[in-house]
Amino acid sequence: MVLLHILLAFSCQLLAVSCQQTSCTVPEPVEGTTSGTSTSSAISYPTTVDRCQLTVDYYESQIRIADSLYKNYLPQYNFEQVKAAVEFFDSVQLSAISRQRRGLFDKKATDENMLIAESRLLTAAKAHYYHAVGLTERDDIVGACEHYLTALEIMEDLMAKDKRLKSKGKEKAHGSQLEANGTDYEKIRFMSLIYTRLGHLFLNGNYCDLAILKYKKALRYVDILENNDYKSLMFKFIGNTYQLSNEPDSALYYYNKSLEIGSLNNRIDIEKSIAKLLFEKGEKDTAYYLIKKHLNEINDLEVRYSYYATIGEMYYKEDKYDSASYYLKLSLESKNKHTVLSSSDYLSRIYEFYDDLDMKYYYDKISISILKKENNNSINTAMLQSLYKDYCSQKNNRDKNKATKLYLTYIILGTLIVIILIITMLYLRYKYQKEEVKYKKEISDKILKLSEKELELNKIKEQSKRNIKQEIKDFRRSDNSKNILSKIEYIKKRGLKINNLTPLTEDELMLLIYDVDTYMNNYLQKLLSKYPSLKKDDLYCISLLLLDISAPTIAVLLGKSYNAIWNRITKIYSILGIKSELKLHSIFK
Repeated sequence: MVLLHILLAFSCQLLAVSCQQTSCTVPEPVEGTTSGTSTSSAISYPTTVDRCQLTVDYYESQIRIADSLYKNYLPQYNFEQVKAAVEFFDSVQLSAISRQRRGLFDKKATDENMLIAESRLLTAAKAHYYHAVGLTERDDIVGACEHYLTALEIMEDLMAKDKRLKSKGKEKAHGSQLEANGTDYEKIRFMSLIYTRLGHLFLNGNYCDLAILKYKKALRYVDILENNDYKSLMFKFIGNTYQLSNEPDSALYYYNKSLEIGSLNNRIDIEKSIAKLLFEKGEKDTAYYLIKKHLNEINDLEVRYSYYATIGEMYYKEDKYDSASYYLKLSLESKNKHTVLSSSDYLSRIYEFYDDLDMKYYYDKISISILKKENNNSINTAMLQSLYKDYCSQKNNRDKNKATKLYLTYIILGTLIVIILIITMLYLRYKYQKEEVKYKKEISDKILKLSEKELELNKIKEQSKRNIKQEIKDFRRSDNSKNILSKIEYIKKRGLKINNLTPLTEDELMLLIYDVDTYMNNYLQKLLSKYPSLKKDDLYCISLLLLDISAPTIAVLLGKSYNAIWNRITKIYSILGIKSELKLHSIFK
């Protein structure tokens, strides 16, 4: 433990050594030790990891000290330590953090690694922020702006990883659930602080447009925090900037929004600014009332001096030089150089009017001493704008690089998708062609089988037709068989009712075909030759139709229903291409 205390006490002197030792391997044990532990003592030999962690802890404590001084409006006494912390995090921790962040994409990465990386990045950003605060106290405006922008760059990268802050609606929904001391709360609050300080820098350099832009960005994060006092303060800053840029209507709008939610101290400062605007608009009584009603309530000397300067300026513009000089002289006690410069300038004009050249020279001397410093800072303000332009240019380049990488990623993904689609299409086409060949083969086989069956069926039909013809030819009337034609003629002459008729037998039907074919010069055989699709039942109907038998009678003689016979007769007419039985006799004429 003694060695640990020694290392903690002299860690600042060991900065150069500690910064170079970024490896996490344990050094070789010295002579007389085993695995880093002395044989004669229980004192542990610290590893490089221990030394790095001690250094990190030390600089984090220095940043916390700077934060405490800043919150209590005290000068930054540990300026050099904060500067060393910036150098430490830039040279060592950011590279280590980068390796950790790359490791987050490894499957073996843990939530603990991610939290460590996030915490170290936030600490690095704070180091730059508080170093910028110290530089501002030392009037190094350009250096301060550079470190504020560096802190902003680190935080923007950190905040970009937070998917919960993509839209304003989500930000508000998320902000209502922020814990007072949570990590998200701290990050959002820190972003608002950076933008606020940048707004102050640009406002002091008279870059009102840039100042308004930064204040409004700070207001977005303040809105998430739901801190009304802080929000009221941001409205006041924006109102002050619009007032300085000679936009009174916009200034009044933001002043009134600040008054809606602000505290008494904020109200005192805002109503002073509102009084100046109202005075310029000609509402002088209201302006004097707002200034004078707060003079007895002000405890802060700097605020009181600013009120003295404001009411002195108002009296001067109304040519009330005695009252003006009284209040302007009181305001010269202010530590604010802008207040002193404005008051000394008005006092110089007053004594010039009184022709008191000695007093005019005295106040001119005060103004000149301040203006000299302002002239020295004019170069810094020009560099400030150049520095901001460089930051915007670098940010645009980073955004373009990210967009290019994203574009290339999309191209690669798109190419892979197209390749996959082409391969899939080729495979499906190959599979389709294979299935098509198989299907065509199956169809050809089926067609072949159907053709064979059709040929066989046609042979059967032909055979059947030949059989019918042959059956007609081979039919021989037996001696005892009745004459079927005579029977039918008897039926026609007697006009027998259908109910009294009985169906013809198979022998009688065959005899009918034979007799009709015989007496009509082989009519039915010729008909079969010309129309091979006719069947034996069709020949029965045709024979009876040729004998001028009606369809109802044919139905009874054939033992069929009337509808069945009518359908068959219609089909026969269609096959023969005729419309009635009268045309049957003219088929072979």
